[in-house]
Amino acid sequence: MSPAALPLPHRLLDRVADLGPWPILALGLVLRLAVLVLLPDQGFPDTAAYVADGRALVETGLVQTHTYMPLYSLVAFGLGGGVFLHLFDIVLSLATIWLVRELALALASHGGTIPPQTARLGANLAALAWAAWPHALFYAVSGLTETSFTFLLCLVFLLWTRERYLWGSLAAVASILIRPTGELAYPILLAAFILVVHRRSWGLLLRQGLVLGLIYVTLMTPWWIHNHEKYGTFVRLNLGGSLVLYSGANPANTSGGGVNTDNGRSDDVDYSPFIGITDPVERDRAMTQAAVQFIHDHPGRWLTLSGKKFVRFWRLWPYAKQYTAPHIIAASLLSYGLALVGAIAFLVVGGRRHWRPLTPMLLFTGYLTAVHMATIGSIRYRFPLEPFLVVLAGLAVAWLVGSLSRRPPESATPPESRAG
Repeated sequence: MSPAALPLPHRLLDRVADLGPWPILALGLVLRLAVLVLLPDQGFPDTAAYVADGRALVETGLVQTHTYMPLYSLVAFGLGGGVFLHLFDIVLSLATIWLVRELALALASHGGTIPPQTARLGANLAALAWAAWPHALFYAVSGLTETSFTFLLCLVFLLWTRERYLWGSLAAVASILIRPTGELAYPILLAAFILVVHRRSWGLLLRQGLVLGLIYVTLMTPWWIHNHEKYGTFVRLNLGGSLVLYSGANPANTSGGGVNTDNGRSDDVDYSPFIGITDPVERDRAMTQAAVQFIHDHPGRWLTLSGKKFVRFWRLWPYAKQYTAPHIIAASLLSYGLALVGAIAFLVVGGRRHWRPLTPMLLFTGYLTAVHMATIGSIRYRFPLEPFLVVLAGLAVAWLVGSLSRRPPESATPPESRAG
């Protein structure tokens, strides 16, 4: 049967499967520029703090705040914030579209159980979804670290999938200098890629682990020197860990959230007992001790809060009241909600056959979920996992439509038509 004679759905699916990355990237660019023009400036305090930290670091050698890593702040200040910072994030967001497509192709090709046409269809569906992903569009123009961290995380996964361990380790440490969330996870992920995905030797893991450690020490040392000069003691990352830990484990917390305010109070946390501690390192220790004491004294309540944080982390639409308009809820349900269902479907149907390449994704998903069950739960912190959901959902949809719309076989020419 010629392509022109195929039913319309088959032809459309073939066209999607045959797309290269450029049309998808063009769509993503148009949508991101449109959101940049149409979406009002959200005025996040974090964005202004990044620029101020970057300026202070360049001009005085020390950042102003205690809770941010330096790399994004330097970029924000170097670009002057505003539209140039948004354009920088848009470029990284577009690059993440390409990474999503490549990750889907890599997952589908592992083991050779997914037909090439289905793999291309799934990868392009995933890339198209990320090109129009509401959360990706929002964060691309918000001046927050979500876009850059997620880009680097996906880059780490792709590079280690392709066994480019050196470059993947560089990307991993760069992501720590933007947001320290993945620091403890990267050695585990490296082991999963080497031992489980690629089934290489323990010797290779030892060598690449040493490389990762060397890169980590080399790139982090300037930050450690900065912190020692600022605090007079060794601070490995920043002083934000105690803030989110206490925010999620304190007597005032009832919802699993916790947002700081100018007066040190919000509905879920009261920082006022620590305002009198002027030394930031001592305050950090005091908040950590208070959080640990709360968990020790109220284990049942802490477990209940952890359950609420889990629900908030995987919530189908935003928790914040300013983002609960009907059109925002609908957009979340039609994007994240459907992707979550698709990802679960892929795990149910293909998880056993693809458990090796899925292992790093599942490990990081479990790790990040656990971190935010212990601290505070928010869909903002779930965002780095969403490319993986899109990858799995795209492949699930491709497999489903391929199963439901099998091409009819070429029918044999009837004998009577051959007579004559």
